[in-house]
Formats: sequence, C-alpha cells, structure tokens
Amino acid sequence: MNGKIVVVRDESQKRSKMKRFVLLCVITLWASQATVQAQSERHPISTASIVLSEGRTEISFDEIVSEPFSVELRDLTGKSVYVLRSDRNVAAYSNMELPLENLKKGIYMVLITGESGKTKTLKLQRN
Repeated sequence: MNGKIVVVRDESQKRSKMKRFVLLCVITLWASQATVQAQSERHPISTASIVLSEGRTEISFDEIVSEPFSVELRDLTGKSVYVLRSDRNVAAYSNMELPLENLKKGIYMVLITGESGKTKTLKLQRN
C-alpha cells in the first residue's frame, strides 16, 4: 500500500455521529429558547428600582404590577420602620412614592413583596 493509511468507516458509524450532532443541535436550540423565554417572563416585582426625582423618592417598576404588594422599610438591624401596602382598588402600579420626610439619616433596606410571594430587596441611603 505504499505507506498510505486508509481509514475505513462503515455507514453505521457515520449515522451514529450524525444522530449525535443533530441531537446536540436540538438541545442547544431548546436551551437558548428556554433562556429567552425565562428572560421575557420575569416577574414585575423583580423590575423594581428606587428613583430619586424632584425631592421625591419613588419605587419604580419597569413592568406594570397588577397584583397587590407591600413595601417594608427596615433599618440595618432589621427593625421594621414602616410598611406600605398597595391599594387593592388600584388596577396596576408603575411606581409608588415613599414617604421619607420623617425618616432619620442612614441606610435602610426596602423589601418589596408581592401577593404571589415574589420579593425584591433594595438599599436606600437617606442623606
């Protein structure tokens, strides 16, 4: 054979490799679609952020919150300073003002809890 190496593969090996390749492609596509779907279905409570504007402090939601929720302000020791509850008569919220005029200077934790049990904790510094 003049020193040449000849690799012989039968058809069953080729089919087996092709099946594994196709399976890998399907799994990759499925995983990427699941990730995109999970990102598009995030809970409105998880979109909350604290916004300071014109001397007011508000909790702003990137997505409309249509379920009842509560906002609890805690000091760093974990003691509850006050609790606000969303009005059940209001259909949806995109923001909620925080009454901070009687609040001492310091760092506070803002715990937002939806009726479904979803929570988000934010940090607030009062100067």
